[in-house]
Amino acid sequence: MVIGHLKRFTHALSQSMRNLAEPIVAADRLQEFGAAYVNQEDSAYGGFNACIPHNYWNRLSAAITTTAEEFLNKQQVKGSNKNLTIDDGLSENEKRNLRSLFPQVSANISIWSTLAQFISNQIRFGYEMELMLRVELKKLNVDGQMKITLK
Repeated sequence: MVIGHLKRFTHALSQSMRNLAEPIVAADRLQEFGAAYVNQEDSAYGGFNACIPHNYWNRLSAAITTTAEEFLNKQQVKGSNKNLTIDDGLSENEKRNLRSLFPQVSANISIWSTLAQFISNQIRFGYEMELMLRVELKKLNVDGQMKITLK
């Protein structure tokens, strides 16, 4: 069950990343994933009474940001290690470019943090909307049954 969830998450994330030029499409993919998670909870636990805690969404965003930060730092280390082995051969301009990587990584992490918040918020929106719709449909169904029995 966890593997299937991870595959669906990876697919939704991949689809949204491919559509970042069209934010509405990217948001739709993430919201669909969030809504589908309610369906998964419903079938796994026999109901949708258990809500995901509020701090989960913050943790998801932080996990995405941390992963991006680790990746960017590893890329920077790889790039600087390659250049350090031939440091004597580097021109002064190339050395300045290396030093300018630090602010670039910081800016990239900031961008990834913003993207992570977008991802988390869109999944959360889809999840909470699906929960709300199900609660309302359940109320309508109960009200509908009460009207039928009263007649």
